[in-house]
Amino acid sequence: MTDLEDAATLLDVDAKFLQAFDVPDPFNDEVRLEGFLCQRPDQRYGALALLRVNGRPAPQRIFATPKLHYPFGKDGSFHFPAIHTAHLYEKLDGTNVLAYRYTDAEGRTRLTYKLRLSPVLRNSKWGPFLDYWRELLARHPDLPALTEANDCHLSFEMYGARNAHLIAYDTDLAAAVLFGVRAADAAVVAPFQLRTGSVPIAPSLGSLRAGDDPVARFQSLREELERRNRPAADNKLTGTEGAVWYVTEPGGRVTLWILPLTFVILCGLLALTTHLEARRVRVLVRMTVRNRGFSPALAEALVAAELAPVLAAHGFQRQG
Repeated sequence: MTDLEDAATLLDVDAKFLQAFDVPDPFNDEVRLEGFLCQRPDQRYGALALLRVNGRPAPQRIFATPKLHYPFGKDGSFHFPAIHTAHLYEKLDGTNVLAYRYTDAEGRTRLTYKLRLSPVLRNSKWGPFLDYWRELLARHPDLPALTEANDCHLSFEMYGARNAHLIAYDTDLAAAVLFGVRAADAAVVAPFQLRTGSVPIAPSLGSLRAGDDPVARFQSLREELERRNRPAADNKLTGTEGAVWYVTEPGGRVTLWILPLTFVILCGLLALTTHLEARRVRVLVRMTVRNRGFSPALAEALVAAELAPVLAAHGFQRQG
């Protein structure tokens, strides 16, 4: 089989979702990593089919930070799964970094870090992420040991004033543990189940139990957090971008649900604008995606979670 076919088999995904890579690992003496990165928007989002390490065969599958779910239907209504418990945390507005382990051809385990859609951590036009992370590793010398201590990959958020997106933070640069990803099956390990050492987790926003109304909780949480949000310089906000819900379903599976609270005001304003035309909507979407002030994840959240339900409610359908 070809490399592409091998990668598709490893990740059980159509080859059209795979992007080849051949990159040095900056945390392991620049050893070369070759394989394919998955862009399918599900639990395999950002996953790696690593085929060779330093030119030698070492085929393995590496799950990464999965695609988060939005609890909105196309009609704008909420669609939550059955909830046994749910733990709510502030959605930090920064850059996702995954700490993961891989095995070389000699069977040696190596630890490295990656961006959402990159097999390794690197500096780019979006920011000096590698330099920032090295700085945070010096601040948290116990961080590299956390993946082994928890026996899973770890997803972090790197955020702060120097890595600014929409939210203006007082802190200069910081890291927070988000959750774990089990290497065997991509299962999410919630933050309250992890040992995080000196690295904090995202601020807690409370919890729900079976029988609680998630929609009512969202509405009350939205009102509470929106009262805290204030305009800041450079078209930013002080406050929070939203919330991430870690929902433990009755069968024990943990799923992630993102509720971008800061966009509900925009959603409401659009709902009041009953004479939007399809062409104007397309222009708005293009302006959002191309705005340099928006990170790719932020633009995606705005378009997917907020515009689509509102436009559907006004009768605008996606054009093929």
